[in-house]
Amino acid sequence: MTLKQVLFAVVSAGLALSVGAGPKFVALGWEFAKCGPKELIANADKLDRTALDGVAVLGTFRDAQGNACDARSVMETGPWTKESAKEMLPYLRQFKDHPSLRHSLLSSFRHPTKRIAWTDDAGWARVASNMRLLAALARAAGVLGLYADEEDYAKQRQFVVTAADRGTYDELAALARRRGAETFRGVFEAYPTVRVLFLRLLTSGHGFWSAYYAAPDPLAEARRRSDLWPSFVNG
Repeated sequence: MTLKQVLFAVVSAGLALSVGAGPKFVALGWEFAKCGPKELIANADKLDRTALDGVAVLGTFRDAQGNACDARSVMETGPWTKESAKEMLPYLRQFKDHPSLRHSLLSSFRHPTKRIAWTDDAGWARVASNMRLLAALARAAGVLGLYADEEDYAKQRQFVVTAADRGTYDELAALARRRGAETFRGVFEAYPTVRVLFLRLLTSGHGFWSAYYAAPDPLAEARRRSDLWPSFVNG
């Protein structure tokens, strides 16, 4: 990572985050998509020469079979092992020593590249386990919190009712709310003071980003669009 690349990241992928005594500038873009804790610490002195207060950190893990995974696959791999999470701790704990990293966030929740059935108990339990591990890692390392990117890059329409789903919209919305509660319950249990940053919390990653702001009845609009994301978040 060159200083020029870092400066470009500051311009193209930053977000003001209100933390403590005033807003902080955290870089979240694709420029950091492959930057793990070890690489960031190796370049921390260069980062400290920028206006950054933190970045999105991509954690890497292994499952019980030893397969390598990273936080971009939080919904489709694992469950990840606690032992693999510990490998990042020495580097993450050094973030507090660098002004450009003190307010960093661990990358966490992503849409899957293969849709998970709402009735798949094992699949959602795996997601919840991975999210809990990420929160526990953030707490142990003294990292501010988690960053969730809910854009549907793989076009799987996880949070929209499809022909594969069984049940009415109301039934599926109730199930989505339950899965949301299951997914994040462990996060708040593992790290009660965690900050979770969503780029579009009550909108969605399906092209509906501004639909609810102008709607006279946002809930009716979600139903009309068969959108389950607001229910998931509400959980």
